[in-house]
Amino acid sequence: MRRVLFLLLILSQVMAFAGVARAEERQWVFSPNDPLRGGELSVNSFYSYSKNRFPSSVIEAHSFGLLVAGAPHDRVSVWAELPFRQKSLESKFAALKFSEFGVGDLSLGLELYALREISASSSLDVSIYATGTFPTGEYNTKGDVFFTPTTDPEVVQPGRDAYAYRIGISGGYRTEAWRAASSVSYKDWGKSRITDFGEDLVISIAGAFQPLRIESGALPEQGGAVTFGMSVIASSDDRSNWLGYFPLGGGGWSVYASPGIEYFIGDWVLDLNARVPLQYNLTGGYEPADFSLAFDLGCRI
Repeated sequence: MRRVLFLLLILSQVMAFAGVARAEERQWVFSPNDPLRGGELSVNSFYSYSKNRFPSSVIEAHSFGLLVAGAPHDRVSVWAELPFRQKSLESKFAALKFSEFGVGDLSLGLELYALREISASSSLDVSIYATGTFPTGEYNTKGDVFFTPTTDPEVVQPGRDAYAYRIGISGGYRTEAWRAASSVSYKDWGKSRITDFGEDLVISIAGAFQPLRIESGALPEQGGAVTFGMSVIASSDDRSNWLGYFPLGGGGWSVYASPGIEYFIGDWVLDLNARVPLQYNLTGGYEPADFSLAFDLGCRI
């Protein structure tokens, strides 16, 4: 087991140079990680991959980039995230392939904490948070209209040409071996020149069990954990594309499970999460993602 975890650590170091952590755009990943303490800085790289099947096409997407978070105070943290995206589309009805790479949209976030130490080994926390996404990324109007006529935020162009915001509240309980957290958030994906991306209400729960912790005088403290999360996403039914009446990506609700593993050594943490659709019910008739995988690598300073 120790050898396997050590190999995962080496893999994480390699993935970091390619750009691989937690991202605002991957809202299905909700991790019960410890809040940042005052004066701490967290530098993360992330990579995610997804494959979606639609009635007329198959779309693959790769995202990678950086997320930097800091805590000027024990009860306040801020973060910024800049992703890059590569997307490819293949039509089911025509010999058509389309691929695009570009800069994604910049996201800025603010979180306010209330922390309470129950004992030397357990604590409770509650937080409220807000995120704003700004249209700094590349946006191809022709591609959106003729190649990817969809309002799904995960499969449009690298940049969405729309301001978006997200607000939420979360709570967590932690001991030496267990972590549990829950979150409720509302996100307005915004409107571009040709698309209304609609709104989402997301309810998430997550937990982690850490059966392995190694303390040695020669090496930094290290350990591994098994994580699990579940998200229920209710989407508005007023989404529209450039024609204003195509029911592409309409409202409904879906349920995702996100099992994963976590390994840490000293200040370095590696997370690996997968998304598994349990229920997918959108009026637009979209099928769930065949596969979604996310690597997180972060370091606290």
